[in-house]
Amino acid sequence: MRKGSPSGAKIYKKRERDDDPWLSSVLALRLRQIERTYPSHDEFVKASRLSRSTLLLFRYGRGNPSLKTLTTLANSFGVSVWSLLGIREESVKGDVESFGLPYDGIFEQLNKEIGAEAPAPQPTRKQETDSKRRR
Repeated sequence: MRKGSPSGAKIYKKRERDDDPWLSSVLALRLRQIERTYPSHDEFVKASRLSRSTLLLFRYGRGNPSLKTLTTLANSFGVSVWSLLGIREESVKGDVESFGLPYDGIFEQLNKEIGAEAPAPQPTRKQETDSKRRR
C-alpha cells in the first residue's frame, strides 16, 4: 500500500499552471474584444492564422503562447503585441527610449530572433482620424 492512500491507489497532485494567469486573462479579454470587430467567429479564426483549437485556448485564458505566436496574432489583427497584451504602447516606447534604446530597433531584432515577419507600422489614432477627415 502507498502512504496516504487507503486503497493503495496512486495519488496525483493537481499540476500547477505554468503560465501567468494575469497575462492569460488579459490576452483572453483582448481576443474577445477583437473578435467582436469581425462579422463572424469563422472570419475571426481565419484572420488569426492560428488553428481554431489554439485560438480558442487563448480566448478562454488557457495555453501559453510563445512570442512568435503573439507576434503572429498581433500582425494578423493589425495591433501591436503590447496592445494585444493590454499594455499601452506609448508607455513601453517611453520606457525603452529612456534607456537610450531605439524602440523600432527592438522589434526588428526580436523578429529576427523568432523568425517572424516584421509588423507593418500601425497608424496612430490621430493619423486614422486625419485620414477619415480627408475622405
